[in-house]
Amino acid sequence: MKKNQEFKAGEFVILAEGEYSDYRTGPLFRCLKNLDMKELAEAFHSSREKWRYRDADASSFTLWLSKNGWVEEVAYAEVHVGSYGRFECCGFTAPDTED
Repeated sequence: MKKNQEFKAGEFVILAEGEYSDYRTGPLFRCLKNLDMKELAEAFHSSREKWRYRDADASSFTLWLSKNGWVEEVAYAEVHVGSYGRFECCGFTAPDTED
């Protein structure tokens, strides 16, 4: 995990929340500007005073980051390759090769 909360424009970031079985990650984002996550979190909290719904969570924070031009969501594919140390690449086929 990255300990420094600063990201440069062009870097990728995924926000995570929860613990143990409740742990989850959000979408993959590309930073559009240099950002300091601590400063942005403080700005997010102060701006939510104006909101109709005041609950702060990861999804409202990512929406706020996106709407304010800090990040853009990046499409990506996930391939499940196994569980508990067993390699089981399900639903994936290698590309055809010509010899």
